[in-house]
Amino acid sequence: MRREMGIIGCVFLFSIATIKPLFSQELYNEKQKGGLFSRPSQFDHRLNGAYFQWYLHDTKELIIAPGRWKKKDWLILGGSTATAALLVFTVDKPAQEFFEEHQDSDFIKGMNKILNPFKALTVPVYFGAIPIVYGLIARSNRAKKVGLEVLEAQLVTSVVHYPINWVASRTRPKDGGAYNDFNWIWNKKPSEWTDVETSFPSGHAVLVYSSAAVIAAEYYEKKWVPPAIYAAASVIGVQRIAQNAHWISDVFYGAIIGHFMTQTLVKEHRKSNESLNTGKPVRSSLRIFPLQYAGAKGVRMVYRF
Repeated sequence: MRREMGIIGCVFLFSIATIKPLFSQELYNEKQKGGLFSRPSQFDHRLNGAYFQWYLHDTKELIIAPGRWKKKDWLILGGSTATAALLVFTVDKPAQEFFEEHQDSDFIKGMNKILNPFKALTVPVYFGAIPIVYGLIARSNRAKKVGLEVLEAQLVTSVVHYPINWVASRTRPKDGGAYNDFNWIWNKKPSEWTDVETSFPSGHAVLVYSSAAVIAAEYYEKKWVPPAIYAAASVIGVQRIAQNAHWISDVFYGAIIGHFMTQTLVKEHRKSNESLNTGKPVRSSLRIFPLQYAGAKGVRMVYRF
């Protein structure tokens, strides 16, 4: 643990020492209009007030997105959930037994040798930290933008990921759980609600596939980037299964959440950037304003189509 904390500390200190180039005098001089959750004018490489407003806007968009889903979107959700359920009852147990029997294989040993130095949550964090550090050194605005977008996607998708952990409360295989050991929240007493298992879905899978979705979308013109980055994310998912930390269905559903939720965020960012370039306004938005009238306080919500 001390080693991992030391690695994180070094990256943090280096980032602080070189963070100044991310800022600019005119970063956030213009007052943002439209309320706290409104869409900022653009998503770029700068760490400013607009960047942090994207966290609020994108979280709101993920929450209300099902209200405008089309048939295809519901089919993707239903199909993914059905596939995860099928994996639980057909693949999870034999796959877990297979990896237990092959812990001494060259493949698993090699994978652990490469990934273990970046153990735990440091692995997905590097998906965002590396582009930022590279962008600062190479003065690449594109790389800095990718790094900031990756970090935002990881944090915002966690807003949805952790509640699912809480509802499913599935026991990890390394903790002695069976493949069907789901302790659903509605089967618990209120006094047991804080006793949460975190196997389903895999948090690492959510984070690394969120990162992969951002990088693949940004560098789509380079044909090798999308398959390479998704392959890297898949290796991390396989390692989590091989280490007995997750079942296959955990990683599968985490990958689905990370990929599709991040695609929603990336589309929101592209809309604003396209609107800024073309001068055409983004048509729909939800605006939330503070409200104070006759001694009463609250909020006012306005949805523009």
